[in-house]
Parts: sequence; C-alpha cells; structure tokens
Amino acid sequence: MRHLDHVEEGYYRYRRVRAGPWVAAEIRICDDMVLLCDDGQEPSIGVKLPWLQRVIVESVMEGEAFKHPIIRILWFGERIDTAEYRRLLNRPVAIDINRPLDINEVPIDLIV
Repeated sequence: MRHLDHVEEGYYRYRRVRAGPWVAAEIRICDDMVLLCDDGQEPSIGVKLPWLQRVIVESVMEGEAFKHPIIRILWFGERIDTAEYRRLLNRPVAIDINRPLDINEVPIDLIV
C-alpha cells in the first residue's frame, strides 16, 4: 500500500490518460518544497512539505485527489531508474501523451 505522507525524491513514470503512453516525471525536494518536473520540463508545480498533507486531505474531501499532479504521480506512478527516465524523455514526437494509444495509429517502426 502506498503512503502519501512520505514523499521520495526520484524519477517516476505515469500515464496522463487511461491506456496512454508512459510519461517521465521527477519529484525533487528542495528545502521544504516538493517540486514536480513533468516530462523533462522545469519544475512547474510545488507544494510546501508541511502543506502537502493538507492538500491531500482537502483534495480527497472534494473528490479530486488524483487531479493534483503531485498526488497522482505519488499514488499511481512507478519508480524508475535514470536510464528509463531518459528513454521516456526521448519518446517519438508522433506519440501524444495526452491521448490513449491506438495501435492502429502508431507507425510500425515505433513498435518495439
């Protein structure tokens, strides 16, 4: 069982949409901030560690817990190593990370 009260820095992979491709993410902890670097971008979302538990509780009460990107990655994401993280960042441009994968639309040379 996963616990959201313990945040671990590192590389993760998750899916933005059901049946979508894996997306690379990095969780960083700088001072008392949890930062999210999504798909190789600069940190775009941050939550102060003392407030993270409150964000989780309020999101759960509103029924939108998994819409918060950090919570979604911590709960549904999988830890990965540096090599897998870099491989995910080198994803072919033809793959849209915001849409489910359709095997009929993926060029044959991209199927591994």
